[in-house]
Amino acid sequence: MSVLPPAPKPPAVPEVLDLCNHLVGELLGLKAFCSALAATHPDPAALRAEFQRQTEAMTAGLLAHPAIPERTRAGMQAIVDELDSQLAGED
Repeated sequence: MSVLPPAPKPPAVPEVLDLCNHLVGELLGLKAFCSALAATHPDPAALRAEFQRQTEAMTAGLLAHPAIPERTRAGMQAIVDELDSQLAGED
């Protein structure tokens, strides 16, 4: 006889899709904010340098935890590349 409680049921597909859609909306809102910040920042070079410093630290933190899925790392890198291009005036 097991003393462990039964494993919880995984969420239903509609719940997962709803969460994903919510996260996409949040990401789009944050991207809009970052774009506004980049466009109005008084020192774009300093902003870009700090952004690069922060993303390097976060990337190192992700790489230090092998349990973090590659898809998470790839997603972060994709948004970092997009924002960095915008800060560099390449968009």
